Amino acid sequence: MTFKCILIIAFLFSFLSHYKQLTAEESHPLIVQAEKFYLSENYEACITESLRFLCFEPNHPHVFYARFKAGMASKKLGKMREAEKYFMEAILSPANRDLKMIIRHQLSLSLISQFKFNLAKLELFKLTNNKTQNELASASRLLLGLIYVYENNIPSAIETFSETNVDKLNSGGIESDNISQIIALLNRQIKNPQEKSLKLAQWLSTFAPGSGQIYSGEFLNGLNALALNTTNTYFLWATLREKKVRDATLIFSMLWYRYYQGNRFHAKEAAMNANLTAQKQLFSEIFKEVQQESLQFSNISFSIRLEDLKAE
Repeated sequence: MTFKCILIIAFLFSFLSHYKQLTAEESHPLIVQAEKFYLSENYEACITESLRFLCFEPNHPHVFYARFKAGMASKKLGKMREAEKYFMEAILSPANRDLKMIIRHQLSLSLISQFKFNLAKLELFKLTNNKTQNELASASRLLLGLIYVYENNIPSAIETFSETNVDKLNSGGIESDNISQIIALLNRQIKNPQEKSLKLAQWLSTFAPGSGQIYSGEFLNGLNALALNTTNTYFLWATLREKKVRDATLIFSMLWYRYYQGNRFHAKEAAMNANLTAQKQLFSEIFKEVQQESLQFSNISFSIRLEDLKAE
């Protein structure tokens, strides 16, 4: 669903790989080995070596990196809860602010993967306010904007994407066509909302069975509901006319009431499905624009590696 699209763009930012430069001059053999395991995609071994390093060298200046690397390996294995824990611990470890911002970015990705959007937004807010890493801040705004679109919070999405263009203008650049297109799509959604009213759909089918489904775009289901309820009403009326009270009671309880209430329920469900389809279509269009916008970040650092670690 649309959530998969969020993950795609999130991991796109994650793997844009011009890495932040730090170096391994005084790196412990265990952390060096953990790095080798990570590069060879032996992620379980990477986590093991990182934890051994933390056990034997709790005061080493590269403790933050061991936790970060354990988080990255856990993320590769799909263990997002563990990745979240390691990233949190890395942020709390001694390290310079720029490195912590990179770790915070990875933390936000792991939170998104666990549907923890509120926590992810808290981390992304901190990243978007980062004045020293403008590109990382811009990338984080794109993620934040996508979350707002996914949550159908259109005003906040417009505000977030607009800030990206404002930053470009303030830094002497020009507005992004992709961002401008996203804002236009969102404004169109506000002016001409495609959202169907759940209450209206249900009330329509209350007075005219099937009309709520037709209103929501499910024409055949609406006709089916109309035919079934009309037939059941006819049988109920015919039985009452013949004064067969027992039969009428059975028809009412087992057929008429069941299909009538089902018709009202399905009218509301049809409206929900129509809204979800419209939301998915909007998200898909915006996602394509975000993908194009993200191509400008090919030279940003979204991760850290040991081979460039420099003593601070």
